[in-house]
Amino acid sequence: MGKEKKFETDKESISTESEADIAPDGGWGWMVCFGAFMINFIVDGTMMSFGVILLELLKCYGESKARTAWVGSTLFGTSMIMGPFVGFLLERYSCRQVSIAGSLISVFGFISSMFAPNIAILILTYGVIGGIGFCMMFITSVIATSLYFTKKRALANGIAMSGGGMGIFVYGYLCNFLLSIYNWQNTLLILSGLLLNCIVFGALFRPLVEKKNIRSPNADKPSCLCPADECSTADGSTYEEYIPSGKGSLFHSATIVNPRDLHQSEFSLPIKSGYALFQRIF
Repeated sequence: MGKEKKFETDKESISTESEADIAPDGGWGWMVCFGAFMINFIVDGTMMSFGVILLELLKCYGESKARTAWVGSTLFGTSMIMGPFVGFLLERYSCRQVSIAGSLISVFGFISSMFAPNIAILILTYGVIGGIGFCMMFITSVIATSLYFTKKRALANGIAMSGGGMGIFVYGYLCNFLLSIYNWQNTLLILSGLLLNCIVFGALFRPLVEKKNIRSPNADKPSCLCPADECSTADGSTYEEYIPSGKGSLFHSATIVNPRDLHQSEFSLPIKSGYALFQRIF
C-alpha cells in the first residue's frame, strides 16, 4: 500500500507541473519564431500592397473606385473576421496543418483571381477565399510562437509580428516594380508563388511534444516534466512517454506499470495517422 500511495503521489506531482516546464522557451522555438516572422512578412505585405494593384484594376474593369476598393477591403476584413472559424479548426488540427492549408487556399484564390471576369468574382476569389487563407496563416503563426515560449514569449511574439511591418515596406516597392514589367494578372501569379513559401514556413510549426517521465514505485529520484530531460529509476533504467499536445493530435498516451515487466505494460495505439508515436525503453 505504501508503494502504491507513493506512486500515485508522483503521478499527481507530474500533472501539477507548470506550463513553463513544458515550453522549451528556445531551441526549435526560434525556428518557429522565424517561420511566423516570414509568414507575417508575406501575408501582411501582400495584403497591404493592394493599393498599388488597385490602380491597374480601375483601368481593367472600369468600375468606380469605391466598388473596386471592396476587393482589398474584403481581403482585409475576411482575414480578421474568420478568427473564430480558425479557432475551431485549431481545436481539431495542429498549427502546422492549418497554416499549410491556409497557404494553399490563399494561392488558389489568387490564381483564380487572374481569370475573374468582373469585380464581383474578384471580391469572391481575391477577397473572401484569399482572406480565409490569410487568417489561417496569421492566427496559427501567433499561437505557434506563444506555445513554444513562456518567459521569452513577449520577445518572440514581438519578433514574429515585426515581420508584418517589414513586409509592408518591401511589398509596396515590389508590386510597383512587377507592375512596371508585367500586367496585374502576372503580378498576382508571382505573388501566389511567394505565398507558396508559407507552406515551408508553416511546416516549421512542429507540434509541441510533451515528454513525460514516470518513475517506478521504488525509484529514488523525483519525476520530471521537461521536453529535454530524462529521468532515471533506481535500477538505472529510463523510460519516456511522448505525447503530442493539442486535441488535433488524436493520440492516446502510453502507460508503463513497471519498466522491468514489459508484459504488464499497457500501450494504446494512435487512432489517426499523422504523427509518429515514439516510445523508448532502456
